[in-house]
Amino acid sequence: MLDLKVSVIVAAYNVESYIVETMESLLGQTVQPSEIVIINDGSTDGTLELINSKYGDDSRIRIITQENMGVGGARVTGFNAATGDYLFFCDPDDVVSLDLFAGFNKAVNENSDLELYYFSKRSFVDSNGERNYLRRDTAPSREGWFSKGVDLFEDLMLSNKYKATTWQYIFKKTVTERFDVTFKGRAHEDQLFSMNIYLHSKLCYATQADRYFQRVRQGSLTNSVKDEHHVLTSYDAYRDTLAALKPHLHLFNRKRQVATAYMRRGVTWTIKGCIRNRVRLPHRFFTLTRKDSRECGVGCEGGLLLVLPEWHFLAKKVSFELKSRLRRGRPGAV
Repeated sequence: MLDLKVSVIVAAYNVESYIVETMESLLGQTVQPSEIVIINDGSTDGTLELINSKYGDDSRIRIITQENMGVGGARVTGFNAATGDYLFFCDPDDVVSLDLFAGFNKAVNENSDLELYYFSKRSFVDSNGERNYLRRDTAPSREGWFSKGVDLFEDLMLSNKYKATTWQYIFKKTVTERFDVTFKGRAHEDQLFSMNIYLHSKLCYATQADRYFQRVRQGSLTNSVKDEHHVLTSYDAYRDTLAALKPHLHLFNRKRQVATAYMRRGVTWTIKGCIRNRVRLPHRFFTLTRKDSRECGVGCEGGLLLVLPEWHFLAKKVSFELKSRLRRGRPGAV
C-alpha cells in the first residue's frame, strides 16, 4: 500500500463496454491506491448493474449514484467524497499502466513535499480486434523534479506538450485550498481546474514515461462533431484560464513566451473551430484578443494572429473556403 492515501475518482456515464478494463488496470497496480470512488452519473445503459455486480463487495471501491450532471458535476461529487491525501481523476474508458502508482510512490518517498506528479500519455484506437497506439505528444522535455508547478507548466507549454486534462497528474488535495475548485459545464470542464493546479502547486515530479492511455472512440465527447455550444464554451474556458494565468505571469522565467504560446493556442483553436464548424466568432473576439495581448505584454511576438487577428481570421477563412470548393469539385465528391 502507499504510505499516503491516494483516492482515484472515476466519473462514469454509459460505459458498460469499457469500464471493466479501466477498473482492472486500476486494481491490478503493483502498488495499490487506497480507494476508488466511482460516480455513476445517471447512466442509462448497464453501467450501474455491471459495477455493482463486479465491485459492489470490494472494500476498496465506493460507488455513488446521482442524477446526470455531466462529467464536471460528477467530478465535483467525487472530489468531495474522496478521503485521500492525493487525488487522481481517471476517465472510465481509458487505461493506466500497472506501475503508475509505483512510480508515484517512489517519487513521494524521495520527497514527501511532492504536490504534483505528472506523467505522459498515449492515445489508442481499437479496430478489428487490434489496438493501435498513436504518437506520443505530452512528455515533458526532461524527467525529474521541478521546484514549482509554473516551471513544469512552462516546460510543457513552450514544448507544445501541455494538455489541460485532469487525468495527466496525481495531485495533493491541499493544493486545492489555494484556489476555488470548480468544474464548469459538461465540456472543457477540466481546463480551469488544471490551470489552477499547475499555478498553485509547489514541488513537482514529471516522468517522460507513458503512464496513461486514452481511448479514442466514436461517440465520445473528445471525438464528436463540434456544435456551436461546444466551440463557444471552449472559448469561454480559454478566457477563464487566461484570466487565471495573467496574475501569475511574473512567476515564469519566460513570461512573454508563455503568454504568447498560450494565447496563440487558444485563439488559433477558436478561429479554426468557428471556421470549420461554420460558427460565428464570439462577441468582441478581436477586441478582447488585442486587449489580452497588451495586458500580457505579448508585443510583436504574437505575430499577425494576436496583433491583427481580423486579418488572420480572414486569411484562414478564405483558405478554408477555397479548399472546400476544391474538394467538392473532385470526381466522386459528394
